[in-house]
Amino acid sequence: MASHDEGEATPRRELVAFVPSLMALEESLLHLQQRELIETVEGGYRFQVELVRRWFAERP
Repeated sequence: MASHDEGEATPRRELVAFVPSLMALEESLLHLQQRELIETVEGGYRFQVELVRRWFAERP
């Protein structure tokens, strides 16, 4: 998600490739939404705060 441009949604189908199971994906997305780090938007998910996206994008 962090590799996308500011405000750009990451489609769910792209996220599936990064987790071991659909259950793990669901749990992770729910956890991130509860902490208000990501939000659902038409077409997928995105970071709510641009600074947080940039921080993740710069991590190795």
